[in-house]
Amino acid sequence: MTAPGPTLSKTTAAETGRIIDSFVPAASQRVRLYVWQVPVRVTHWLIVGSVAVLTVTGAYIADPFLIPPGGSVMMNVRFVHMLAAFLFIGCGVARTYWLFAGNRFAHWRAFFPTNRTQARELFHQLGWMRRASWATTSWPRRAI
Repeated sequence: MTAPGPTLSKTTAAETGRIIDSFVPAASQRVRLYVWQVPVRVTHWLIVGSVAVLTVTGAYIADPFLIPPGGSVMMNVRFVHMLAAFLFIGCGVARTYWLFAGNRFAHWRAFFPTNRTQARELFHQLGWMRRASWATTSWPRRAI
């Protein structure tokens, strides 16, 4: 026996004074669905943090702006830079593992087209992105 589906809202705009989509279930019937699992979320934010640390420490290593180069400060900055780099690599390895162990949203099949329908959708999306990027390159237009 299957569970009944959500009841659709039959409220009209005239009754409430606002527009209501009749295909959206009522708020009490919505279910929260976590698409991205915890390992994906954790690696994502660790990568964001490590890129930020790598950017700041890399800029400091390239051009020390606080004190003259050398000494323990530069040694500490390089050490933090290396730790962030190892964290970045570790997150990449963990995410690569999770491509094979994750749910259907995080699995490798979600990233690479494996059938004709997915390939068609990919090329459709790439075409839309190409048109959207072309349209924004000439913006804002100059008034002559």
